[in-house]
Amino acid sequence: MNNRELAVPCYGYLGLPADTYEEVLCERFGIMNWNRQEEDEKRDKSGKQPLRALVKKLVDSEDTVVNPVKMLKDLRKLRSIRVFPGDIYARNYKNGLLVDFSMAETEPYWLTKLIKGEQLRIRRDSDLFLFDKMIEAQGIKTAARAAPNNQYCGKLRSSAYPDDEEEDS
Repeated sequence: MNNRELAVPCYGYLGLPADTYEEVLCERFGIMNWNRQEEDEKRDKSGKQPLRALVKKLVDSEDTVVNPVKMLKDLRKLRSIRVFPGDIYARNYKNGLLVDFSMAETEPYWLTKLIKGEQLRIRRDSDLFLFDKMIEAQGIKTAARAAPNNQYCGKLRSSAYPDDEEEDS
């Protein structure tokens, strides 16, 4: 793999003391549930486990979706190495690079042992459909499409074999 960035690099995480940062983060971002273990919830703030904050490369840009062709190529590369981001939305991109992997699944993954066939394919391909919806929602004119256009493919199939439709009726 070359050194081209597929997503915003993550360098690790910091532990932030709950007594110092919990209230500030609640007010600033509206976080109401920290998903803590029950015994940790019962402690006062000074005794709670530290909050983990990811440390990522700073992308100082308000732009989200830029260069859809490259973004789609990056998404396909991530998928080829068995990383399925899952929630592809403009808010999860900075300057065309994916920054949010909170819903991502990698393979191997325990859930893929339970889900098989068409259901697994749909789950994995959801990011492709979300990519197309994101491009459409942003009003970007591009030929870059992640998911196959089923209506177009259906028209091609039906026009190739017009007599089959009559036999089915």
